[in-house]
Amino acid sequence: MRNNRYLYRSILLTLLIFLAVPYVFDILCEVFSPERGTVWTQLSLYGPLAAGMGGYAVIRRLCPSNVRWLETFMHELTHTVVSLLFGRQIQQFKVGLSGGYVCAAYRHKLGDSAVTLSPYFLPVAVYPLLILRCIVAPPYIWLPDVLTGFALCMHLFCFATQTSSVQPDLRQYPLPYSYLYIVLGWLVNFGIIWVCFLEDHNVLSSVWQLVFGMWNNLVDIFA
Repeated sequence: MRNNRYLYRSILLTLLIFLAVPYVFDILCEVFSPERGTVWTQLSLYGPLAAGMGGYAVIRRLCPSNVRWLETFMHELTHTVVSLLFGRQIQQFKVGLSGGYVCAAYRHKLGDSAVTLSPYFLPVAVYPLLILRCIVAPPYIWLPDVLTGFALCMHLFCFATQTSSVQPDLRQYPLPYSYLYIVLGWLVNFGIIWVCFLEDHNVLSSVWQLVFGMWNNLVDIFA
């Protein structure tokens, strides 16, 4: 019965991935279309973001122990934030160089997969900075962009170093299901974050455009 449940969920995740991939491809084509200017002009929008990512990469090289603790902290913080979003009560939070854990009390299993797998696809430190970007005056918008790049690079290193088939979080479920969940999360977050930096867009409009784009792809399948 359990295997059947995750089989059905895996089929749904696969469908959502097939809806998300064309959307991501379309926004990449739109960003680099000749109507928007040269490729360099479009990439320049992400200059401060790239600077922040480069800064984190340098710090990670110079202070590996501190950065390893920070990445572990962000991993457990992501578990914590998503747990709170699903109404769970945090009872214990611990982080060390050798690892960490979060203990939470809950009365339901709603959001179990999201709570368990979110550290492998959700850049939880990025979204507050994207919201901050909406209210910062244009001359100073480079500052949240640099911080966003720093946070995003940190999360990318977390994803790369912590995602593994031997990771206990992933093995709580059938591995194909865990990886499908994570891949969908990557696509969704890429689609939102990439669009945020385009002119006349913010984090809310990016989320709406993603939902609308995936819905249109679904409609096109049955058209």
